[in-house]
Amino acid sequence: MLVLVLVLVLVLVAVAVAGRTGTTLASGNSGTTSPRGTSGPTDTSGRMGTTGHRARPRGRRGRCLTGRRGVCPAAAGPYSAAMGENKQRMLAGDWYLPDDPELAADSERRSRLCAAYNAEGGDPPATREAMLAELLGSVGPGVRIHPPFRCNFGYHIRVGEGTFVNFGAVFLDVAPISIGAYCQFGPNVQLLTPSHELDAGRRREGWEKGDPITVGDNVWLGGGVIVCPGVTIGDDTVVGAGAVVTRDLPAGVLAVGNPARVIRTLT
Repeated sequence: MLVLVLVLVLVLVAVAVAGRTGTTLASGNSGTTSPRGTSGPTDTSGRMGTTGHRARPRGRRGRCLTGRRGVCPAAAGPYSAAMGENKQRMLAGDWYLPDDPELAADSERRSRLCAAYNAEGGDPPATREAMLAELLGSVGPGVRIHPPFRCNFGYHIRVGEGTFVNFGAVFLDVAPISIGAYCQFGPNVQLLTPSHELDAGRRREGWEKGDPITVGDNVWLGGGVIVCPGVTIGDDTVVGAGAVVTRDLPAGVLAVGNPARVIRTLT
């Protein structure tokens, strides 16, 4: 009788232990800490645990310099394995806070390189090409950019072979800017990838994101052209001076005005 009671007790204990294990596995709780470490949790209300700011809607994901969507892989230079969350969000085309120490350091690097490039207008072409190669993400042979030239970070900008950019260009590259081969840009052209919140209260919190700009081969942008976030301009297209490009333009057309509109086909 005593043996039977002991067997029954052992069975009940085994069932209880198995039930607790199953509950733990079903809840997904492995007992480990969050991989976000000190970044803090994000609760179901959408608030970030560290700042108290409501997480912004995820924007359209940009492309990194490798051509793959999302965050660029670890590499030498600006893309390191130790990237913070804010920089990763910027590279992924998500809402991020620009007043971040890591991004400030990248901007300071760009500031020094731009200042050196803009101050040395009389350098030999080979020297200037080397300076551009250090400042920008990718530069083809024969590229000429007349100073003064301004950008956010530089490493998001790719310029194809033989492209000419006149003085006063501003390329705000919080998202990738890709310029094809043999393009011609007039003075004071602006390529602007950043976007901000339309709601004043949310904008005051400082959140922004970027959408990539792509300019095809053999494109001519007249003086003072402004290209807005997320725009793609097709090969061989001409945009008249002072135009504001808010939407994609197809290949082989002439576009003018604010907002830019196609007025004729060129090819």
